[in-house]
Amino acid sequence: SVLNGTCDDTVYLDYAGTPPLMRRLLECQMELQLQLNSHPHSNSKSHSKLEDIRSQTLQFLVQQQNNSKENEYELIFTHGTTHSIHSIISYMNLSERDSILLLTD
Repeated sequence: SVLNGTCDDTVYLDYAGTPPLMRRLLECQMELQLQLNSHPHSNSKSHSKLEDIRSQTLQFLVQQQNNSKENEYELIFTHGTTHSIHSIISYMNLSERDSILLLTD
C-alpha cells in the first residue's frame, strides 16, 4: 500500500491536490516538525536549512542553463502565481507603459 512506501495497482482519481502520502514522506515531515519547528525567518536551525535548500535549488536550476553563472540569478519563493507576478513587477519597478510577456511551453 502507499502508506507502507510501496505502490500497488491502486489508482486514485479523486485526490487532485492531496495525494496519498508514502510512509517515508510522513516520517520526514514528522522529523521536520520535531526538529525544525521554528520561524524560518528567525536566526534558527530552520532558517539555516531554508538557506541551504534555496542554494541547492538555485544551483540545480543554473546547471540546467548553458554558460550560466549562479550570481546572475536570484531565487525567490512566493505564495503563488499572483504573488509572483506582483513581486516581479515591484522588484523590476515597472511602470504602466511597460509590458510583460509571459511564455509557457
